[in-house]
Amino acid sequence: MTDTKLLNRKIRVLRLLAITQAYHHYTMMQLNRQLLQCNNRWQDAEHLSNCFSKIIPYIEHSPTDFLHDKNDVTDAVLNNYDEFKKWVKIAESVGVSKKTRKI
Repeated sequence: MTDTKLLNRKIRVLRLLAITQAYHHYTMMQLNRQLLQCNNRWQDAEHLSNCFSKIIPYIEHSPTDFLHDKNDVTDAVLNNYDEFKKWVKIAESVGVSKKTRKI
């Protein structure tokens, strides 16, 4: 295999890595944003815990497993946004066009 073919393969792999990482962080950011819009009540968490205990009795669940801290989720949104922007810049540097990056 010539050096040019090997180099082209490496560049394609880097492009795919940049696109998949940007997509991953974008979807995690959106998922956490939707989680922020959900109600976070103790009664709902108890209900979910009871339902999961009936469905999967060999794994112990507590209501606290189904509660989330909005500050932690907000931090996750911001971290994923920063990572998304980082991978978009990397995608630009390896030659991914804007048409490909359009989400």
